[in-house]
This record gives sequence, structure tokens and C-alpha cells, in this order.
Amino acid sequence: MLGVHLDGSTISCKDADDTTFGFERECASGSGAGGAVGIGITKWLMVYAGGTAAKVKIKGVSGVNDSNGQPDYTLIQADIGARFSFPS
Repeated sequence: MLGVHLDGSTISCKDADDTTFGFERECASGSGAGGAVGIGITKWLMVYAGGTAAKVKIKGVSGVNDSNGQPDYTLIQADIGARFSFPS
């Protein structure tokens, strides 16, 4: 198995001044890409590894800024796992 994908990442947080129903609101979001690779061990079992990375912009935060004055960071996620199938 070989796969690639595009990714959209969002982190939600509560606004300390917003008490309306206690809803969370988006405070950081960005886009990225990822991929996965896997190999079949038997006809029923496949193992895989994959990952995603996204450049995330933080809204309304000052202090840690990049060269263009916008705060941001990279969000990275990695996966390892196994998939089972039940062929007939």
C-alpha cells in the first residue's frame, strides 16, 4: 500500500472572555500533507506507517512570531498500525 493526502488541521480553544454557551472556537488552523506506506504480511494482515505535517497559524497570539510577523508552528502526527481483512 502506498498513499498520499492533503490535510487541513484545526485546533479549538475557549476564549476566556466568551461565556456564550461555553462553545469552543477555532484559534489555530493550517494546511499540510502526509503519506502512508504498508506491506501485506499475509492475505489477512497488513502493517503500515504514516504521517502528516501541517503549518498552523495561531490567531490572536503575540510573542512568538516568524519572519512575516504571524505566529505559527508545525503540527506533526505519526501513525503505525495493522489492518485486518476477511477475504472470502
